[in-house]
Parts: sequence; structure tokens; C-alpha cells
Amino acid sequence: MYFWICVGVNVHSFPLGEKIIAMTLIDQQLYLLRERKCEEIDVYSTVDYRLLRRINLDNLNKIGIVSWPEGGKSYQDMASCPVKKCLYLISQSSVVHRIDLLGNITQCTISTNFYVYGISVAQNCNLLVSGRSCSENPCIVEWDWKASKIIRQVELIFKDQRQPSYFLFRPLQFSNCDAVVYYGSYRHRVSLVSVSQDGRPTSVCETNFYGHESASYTVGRLSSPSHMDVDPDTGSIFVADSGDHRVVLLSRSLLFLRSIKDGIQGRWIKRVCFDNVTRCLFVGMEGENGGVLKALKFCRVVHEK
Repeated sequence: MYFWICVGVNVHSFPLGEKIIAMTLIDQQLYLLRERKCEEIDVYSTVDYRLLRRINLDNLNKIGIVSWPEGGKSYQDMASCPVKKCLYLISQSSVVHRIDLLGNITQCTISTNFYVYGISVAQNCNLLVSGRSCSENPCIVEWDWKASKIIRQVELIFKDQRQPSYFLFRPLQFSNCDAVVYYGSYRHRVSLVSVSQDGRPTSVCETNFYGHESASYTVGRLSSPSHMDVDPDTGSIFVADSGDHRVVLLSRSLLFLRSIKDGIQGRWIKRVCFDNVTRCLFVGMEGENGGVLKALKFCRVVHEK
């Protein structure tokens, strides 16, 4: 049995109005996309949190081989592949931009009938994208970038038939299931759904979940969850519980472990990104003065009974 202790907090505040859109990691570097006029990605060291460089997307796209959405707010999420050494940015129109660390840019469109919310990279380096299909049901799509096709599509069906009406956020993959975080009129929760491997669109019920209707500061409830990330060593899930101004830590099986509020009270939690090398949780927030990035250093303590 183990528990978590926060042993340090580092704060980085950004200029007024520059909200944090997405964060991801590659090789002890944090890539951060903020809402601003020029399309740039900030790159920070995960060791000492220094700003190392900025990647200007317009400069990489000098010959105009890809098209960017208008304004940073059009981007929905960003993910990285540590194997392929590249970043994936996804916009509302389901257009995905791939940027490798050598500066090469390509793009693809997953589907014209698919409204995107979140993106992550699966263990096989395919993309997992959450959103809504043309049937208006929330779903998870696995996309093979090299083959440029959908490998599988899973629509989420709920027992009482009340679909979440607002947002469906970042999906994550485990060995035998997918996890997705979302909120709507009736549900504010993290769910596990079965994995379909046959390549055909399927409809499945959630196999396990944490949270129900919105409720503040209550074990078993979430208030407007907006993002999540996982510790690959333990399978623990960090959930950005935006409405409660906290991060909720869950076990792999979605059991409540603790609430994390160290240095983040009073702000909307929008993005979380966990670095298992430095044991640091990066938290992207919004406050009265724009976007704020905080790095929470954790120590995992084993407790023997």
C-alpha cells in the first residue's frame, strides 16, 4: 500500500489573457500551448522548470503545406509520442497536426462528421481521439496515422440513456480498457470502457466509473472535470476537477485516493500532465490574471501494515 506526499511547489505565472490550452511531455521537456495571437509552443525543462525555447509554428510552415485554425482557442488538445518523437495538435474540426522534433509538419483529417474534444497516444503509437460522432453519441476513435484510417470506433452508451450533453475530454488507454473523463447535464465522471479490437464501430456500456452528478468537495463526486493523466508506474489517474479547484487522485480501478489542493486553491484546473521521471505533476490553471502553470513535486511513500 502507498500514499502520496507533496514535497514542493513551483509557480510560473503567464501574462494576462494567455490561457493554457494543452501540455505534454517528451524526454524531460514540457511542451506548453497557450492561447495567443502567434502560434507558438513553449518548451520547459522538467528538471529546473526553465524556459528552454519556443517553437514558432508559422516559421515551421513557411511553404504553407498545412493550414492552422484561426486563433489558439481553436485547438482542443495536444499529445506526444515518445517513440516517434513528435507532437500532435488537434482542432475542433478534427484536423490533426503532427510536428516532429526536427521541425517537419504534416496534417490529416480524421472525419468530417466527428467533433473533437481530446487526444492521446496509445501504446501502439496510434492516436486515441474522443469526441462526438454524427449520431451525436460520445465516442472514442483509434486513428492509425501511417495508414490514415480509423482502426476502431467505440460509442459510449449509458444504462439510463441520458447522454452527457456538454463535453467529452481526453481518453487514455490501459491494457484492457479505455478511460475517458467528461461532464454534462447529468454526469461529471471518469469512466472505463471495454476495448474493441475488431476494427468495427461498436456501442458499449461503461464498465466502471467514478463520479455521478456534480457535487463539490465530496468523495465519489466531481464538479466539471476537464482533463486527466496517468502515472504509468502505478496506474494512478490524476483528474483535473475544475469546478472544485483541485486534482483528484484515483487508483487504476477508479478508487478514490486523495484530493490534491497544494498551491492550486481558487483557480480553475484545466490541464494536468504527470512526469513519472521527476515525479512531478504539472497543473495548468486559469485565474483572474490569466494562465498559471504550477509544478507539484511528489513523493510516493510505501506504507507496510
